[in-house]
Amino acid sequence: MGINIALCETEAEKAPCRSLKMEVRRARTDAAGFDDYMIYEEKVSLDDARNVFPDFEGFLKRNRINAETDAVYMDKVKKDEDREALSKYVKKTATGWIDLTRMDAATKEKALKAAGPDDRTTPAIEKADGVDYVHAKETVMRLVGRPKEEVEKKV
Repeated sequence: MGINIALCETEAEKAPCRSLKMEVRRARTDAAGFDDYMIYEEKVSLDDARNVFPDFEGFLKRNRINAETDAVYMDKVKKDEDREALSKYVKKTATGWIDLTRMDAATKEKALKAAGPDDRTTPAIEKADGVDYVHAKETVMRLVGRPKEEVEKKV
């Protein structure tokens, strides 16, 4: 029953999490014209990081970085002295995600049209580690085996 209530919060007018699930903050699109709103990652190649830190394994442990990563992402580096040592080698890479919170209404509408419905995040999705429960509503209702009307009555 708890899953059904959480999934139907977007339909309940007074649900406490409704605003978190209805506001779209980011969208993923390859369309041109959104460069000013693009989200970038700062990362350093593994080869450059190995050159900077002779004790590379110690660097990974110190910052709790997975040894099988494809690059060193600067937001994962915890030690300030390590960040400073790597700062010369940082490369900014576009993620493909655009920040909708900085856009005016017309630009935001264009961006949402360019992005697919599955390429969006809301504050609720960000808190749930990227699991989009809102789009999974129909699937869960089929799995539970209850009719949609019965679930909505309980909310």
